[in-house]
Amino acid sequence: MSAIVVRWVPVSERARFVSFAFQGASLGTVVALPLCGWVLQSWGWEAVFHVSGVLSLVWTAAWWLLVFDSPDQHPRITAKEREFLSEHLEPVKAEPPPVPWLAALRSRQFWLGNLAGIGNDWGFHTFFNLGPKYMKTALGFDLKSSSWLSSLPFLSQYVFAMVYGSLADLLLQRGVRLVTVRKVSVVVSHLLPVVGLLVLAYSGCNAVLSVVVLTLSVTMIGAVTSGFFQTPMDIAPNFAGVLTGVMNGLGSITPVLSTPLAGAVLQSFQEAPQVGWRYVFWVSAAMYVLGAVPFLLFYRAQVEPWNDEDKTGKRPADLQLKDLKAQEA
Repeated sequence: MSAIVVRWVPVSERARFVSFAFQGASLGTVVALPLCGWVLQSWGWEAVFHVSGVLSLVWTAAWWLLVFDSPDQHPRITAKEREFLSEHLEPVKAEPPPVPWLAALRSRQFWLGNLAGIGNDWGFHTFFNLGPKYMKTALGFDLKSSSWLSSLPFLSQYVFAMVYGSLADLLLQRGVRLVTVRKVSVVVSHLLPVVGLLVLAYSGCNAVLSVVVLTLSVTMIGAVTSGFFQTPMDIAPNFAGVLTGVMNGLGSITPVLSTPLAGAVLQSFQEAPQVGWRYVFWVSAAMYVLGAVPFLLFYRAQVEPWNDEDKTGKRPADLQLKDLKAQEA
């Protein structure tokens, strides 16, 4: 998706599109929870897999028929659309060269995005996996018993992401710097959920407050698609797909670590479970902060030189001339 976005969507419209596309996972959760429950009750558990499989095949057919790598390859695009995109998109190579792994792994901007991604994934899985468990074991409130309540945080996240993405694009169109939009988005997606985690840590036995805080915190995470998530697209559009894969891969490690760590902490505080949960939420809050602060301090949202290097390690002449003129100015 990231590889396609840089070839199809101008930067000034990218937050809306990325929010719409990637937050489809949240909307899918909203639809799937009640739909699968209804299918299971009506036709049995096997039908859940059959319905899911058929929907996947329908989506796959639509993907093959409607999606193309670039505007130049689309058989039904209008001349006006192609002209608009050629004027508003930064040049991306049709056939990217081999990934400059050494340069990418030495890139501070890339690692700032990775750190923000790790912090976000750690916090999200705390809310998603451990939040309902906290509600049930510590507060005696089974959040998963209601498909509506289970879906509410993801529905609100989807709506918020769409609204926030539109606002982010509007700010860019009004002249706000790209790096400013990225950093404000990280404040919303990382630091505001920290407040939610601290409230959960000290909310006592207030189940209603915990549900509200859990919902609002997951909602704020919707800003990620306008923030750090676009780091690969910002710094290396020619390699956005593979770098996004690396970033997502690193983030996917977090539940493997956070879940057993939380289990060990709660096991150590069996006689005082509220204290154990407090430590779990504090660790998650710390991960959010550790991922957000370096990004806020040092991220520049600028294309890296190695994005346009050829196999010899040299930049194209037109880019070198552009840099020279920029230095002279």
